[in-house]
Amino acid sequence: MALKISKGSAISTKRVTKGQSAPPPAVDQRRSEAFKTEYANNVMLEYSAWDLKLIFGQTDQSIGQNSVIQHTGISVPWPQVKVLLYYLQIHLSVHEIEFGRILVPKGVIAEVPPPTEQAAKDFPATVQIFEKLSELRGEFLAANPEAAAGSSNG
Repeated sequence: MALKISKGSAISTKRVTKGQSAPPPAVDQRRSEAFKTEYANNVMLEYSAWDLKLIFGQTDQSIGQNSVIQHTGISVPWPQVKVLLYYLQIHLSVHEIEFGRILVPKGVIAEVPPPTEQAAKDFPATVQIFEKLSELRGEFLAANPEAAAGSSNG
């Protein structure tokens, strides 16, 4: 048995039986006066040991093909990235169940370049990273075959 946390008190004396999960505590969500909504059709990622920065932007073809104007950067700590990924997968799955599978344009998912011998020597995890990236790309393309560089979207 575990203690159940309830809104309004630090810890409730209500017991949660084994196999029953306690609901998460309610969160009072409020928007600051500076809150704004932006549109992004481009996201660039930067990472550090502490967090992942998502840099949002929008393509602007008036200044040239493949031009992006970046407008917002948000840094998220790694534990929150895992939780975010979970909820993004939920929302994407529900959307595709309701409206059909989303097609990804061909060539959007780049090839994973193999590590050089020198890189593998200098940073031993390089080979393991390459293998993981190749695995993730393969899984993505298996689920989204239209995204493969040689495919035809139609």
